[in-house]
Amino acid sequence: MPRDPRAEGFKTVAAIIPLKDNLTRNARKSLYIFAGAVAFVLLIACANVANLLLIRAATRRQEMAVRVALGASRSRVARQLLTESVLVALIGGAAGLLVALSGVRALLAMAPEGRIPRLDEVQLDGWVLAFTLVVSVVTGVLFDVVPALSGARRQPHEALGHGTRTVVGTHSRLRTTLVTGEIALALVLLAGAGLMIKSFILIRSLDIGYNAANVITMAVDLPRSAYPDAVREQAFHGRLLDRLSQIPGARSVGAVSFRPMGRMGIMGDFKVEGPSAMPNGFSVDKPTVSPGYFTAMGIRVLRGRDFSAADNARARGVVILSESVARRVWPNEEAVGKRISMSDKPGPGDWLTVIGVVNDVLQDEELRRH
Repeated sequence: MPRDPRAEGFKTVAAIIPLKDNLTRNARKSLYIFAGAVAFVLLIACANVANLLLIRAATRRQEMAVRVALGASRSRVARQLLTESVLVALIGGAAGLLVALSGVRALLAMAPEGRIPRLDEVQLDGWVLAFTLVVSVVTGVLFDVVPALSGARRQPHEALGHGTRTVVGTHSRLRTTLVTGEIALALVLLAGAGLMIKSFILIRSLDIGYNAANVITMAVDLPRSAYPDAVREQAFHGRLLDRLSQIPGARSVGAVSFRPMGRMGIMGDFKVEGPSAMPNGFSVDKPTVSPGYFTAMGIRVLRGRDFSAADNARARGVVILSESVARRVWPNEEAVGKRISMSDKPGPGDWLTVIGVVNDVLQDEELRRH
């Protein structure tokens, strides 16, 4: 909507936003959380693999002892164990890539449209393949070093003398440590999953104050050279809304300067005529809307009336407040009929009369109510 000449009290604030923040928006924190969860799952899987390799090395002690007794060098035995471990890790990594390929496609199909930035760029690329290869090799080597060295250094007669008895000592203590760490990581993951589910339920049940179903939005940026003043801008928006209302199936149309859950907006304080309970520095969002906007967005007018075509530049200045703002400023009085001003030092023509109160709307991405 065009700028209102009565609203010159708006304060413009410049902000420098890094390109990375602009591209990822608020999804970055969620991605960090998911990356941490994936790291915990990877550690649990590595602990499982390490336990299996330790048990496998213990059951193959006689085999390794026989190989050493028949003349195989200890370095060759260690290389054989490491090679087998790396092969198992690479096979597991390849299977994981296949699962990830189908899983990414399924998640992209279920992802809500427009809520995740750069969704069309999410794919398995060369960096993912390289990371999987490195993690598979490192996991195979790292968690087979102890079994390989232990099996290679053990004396043949000592290993043969143990037979198939349960192994105690270093391997047993290591397995106990791995199992303890695995349980601890699993509990952390379980608690995190519970908190995420609770947050998801709260978000799903949160009343955002409007109904975005079957709503189509568009942005219009008018060049200053063709529309140098508010009168021409208002005329353009009026013609645009009239033509949009004639589209078959369009039940209502409206315009707003800053749409809900957008990246931009105007905030500031205002002056109240007479005494009020409003504290110093009380700040609110200040979107400018056209008649029909509340109907188009499903925003309820709780008291008073909506804007109309008669509320133009020639009429007295009017304003509509949200319920929480009206209750904060006049807790025990009716807000309709009161007057406020956007100017720091309002004159006689700077006052705006409250003509209505609407339900609270979740206006910005930081989930703040104004």
